[in-house]
Amino acid sequence: MVWGITAITFIATAAILLALFYALAPGEGGMATRLSRLINPAKPVQEDSFAAKQKERMRSSLASIGKIVPGDSKQTPRSQLMMVRAGYRNPEAIMTIRGLKLLMPIALVGLVFFTGLYRVNPFFIVLMAAVLGYLIPEMWLLWRVSARQKSLRRALPDGLDLLVICVEAGLGLDQAFMKVAEELRIAHPQLS
Repeated sequence: MVWGITAITFIATAAILLALFYALAPGEGGMATRLSRLINPAKPVQEDSFAAKQKERMRSSLASIGKIVPGDSKQTPRSQLMMVRAGYRNPEAIMTIRGLKLLMPIALVGLVFFTGLYRVNPFFIVLMAAVLGYLIPEMWLLWRVSARQKSLRRALPDGLDLLVICVEAGLGLDQAFMKVAEELRIAHPQLS
């Protein structure tokens, strides 16, 4: 019994020491690096190069597929406005959504045929898969717009309070805006 308690205590102590060594050891993903990013936010956070390359490759391929689809001239300003409201200001973002609207119905209809779900009601299930595939990117975009608006609504009181404090402290309005943007960079990046 005493040997068991001693062994468990030794293993727990060794695990705690290893965790502390790993957390405090110099390295790219260590705690010290993450804390230095919080202390000095002016240095941009570098994204993993492989993940960034894959995202960019996916974005460019979806945008090239989206260029195939002819755009409706009445729908383009509305789509562009929705993309800006969602936080995507890149001109290729509209083409990416168009590419998704083309590929998602094909993927969902393929999934319906692959799983054998079409046997229940071939016409209705395939039609619903195609319609749902077309609407999923639009629903996702609406969700992104509402999420961004919600985060901006949450950040606005903090920004206004900080703006009032800066102006009352004697800063000019342009300097106060710069200070608010600098201070809110970590807590509320959307508003910053």
